[in-house]
Amino acid sequence: LRTPNYHVQSLFARNRGDRILPVTLAGLDAAQAKRLYASSTLDEKTGEVILKLVNATPNASAVTVNLAGATTVKPGTLTLLQGDSLEAVNTFDAPDRIAPHTSALAPKGSSFEISLPANSFSVVRVGVAR
Repeated sequence: LRTPNYHVQSLFARNRGDRILPVTLAGLDAAQAKRLYASSTLDEKTGEVILKLVNATPNASAVTVNLAGATTVKPGTLTLLQGDSLEAVNTFDAPDRIAPHTSALAPKGSSFEISLPANSFSVVRVGVAR
């Protein structure tokens, strides 16, 4: 039985990157500032920026990603892990209640919006050129 913690650790392990990139969270209200988290790395082999976003609030949040310095942003993926509540777990009756789901992501430029569902962990991978 794969737990939500297993999925989080697996997503971090598969999306490490080689170089840490600076991240700034701006324009957040007080509740978001305490419960929205972000980190970013560059996978030098693939040329992809890997952005990890956590929304530990009970409400969805829209965030704008600005990949400063990128002249071209190539399509990538968005992997989402989300539960109905922070206490939600997988069970033998519902082993995939909380499991990652990956979808295509095609930003139109170096600045794009992403919706972060409540109680979610998201991994964005997009190719960049400078």
